[in-house]
Amino acid sequence: MMNTNNTTAASLKYLNYKRARVLVHSKVYKKTIGGVTIEIAERLGKLVLIKDGLRVTLRQYQVFGAKYLLAQKRTILGDEMGLGKTIEAIAVMSHLNSTENGPNHFLVVAPASLTRNWMREIEARTRLQGFLVHGSEYSRISEYNRWLNSGGVAVTSSTMLSLFHLSHRSC
Repeated sequence: MMNTNNTTAASLKYLNYKRARVLVHSKVYKKTIGGVTIEIAERLGKLVLIKDGLRVTLRQYQVFGAKYLLAQKRTILGDEMGLGKTIEAIAVMSHLNSTENGPNHFLVVAPASLTRNWMREIEARTRLQGFLVHGSEYSRISEYNRWLNSGGVAVTSSTMLSLFHLSHRSC
């Protein structure tokens, strides 16, 4: 039986230089700091998170998570339960809403069991208006139309989302 640790060690080496780490793999060199490339770290360092619309003080790792989402644009945020992914997502929405010509319509699709939690967090932690697009057909359509007309955060589940066709209108 082959020792996979020796195989990994032979094909993948980490060389430490001060605070940067050079990953050597298949002759591709990428310097990293804290698990992100230096390029990303520099973009995160330059980005100023606008927190005016928040009613909560973010922990440093939550600021990092929000800035990472903003800098990378198309990414998925995942970590251990209870570390504040909801707050980080809300901080991103609030930041984007506060920027000039930034979007003011946001859609959260969550498990049905968490939609009310999202609404509580939005109402308690930000100045954005939340709309629960859930429940009866009349209620869903009414809240959806209110969200389209005024902006804010629409919260729904994938089941509810599949029950009606979202407008392709630019928000």
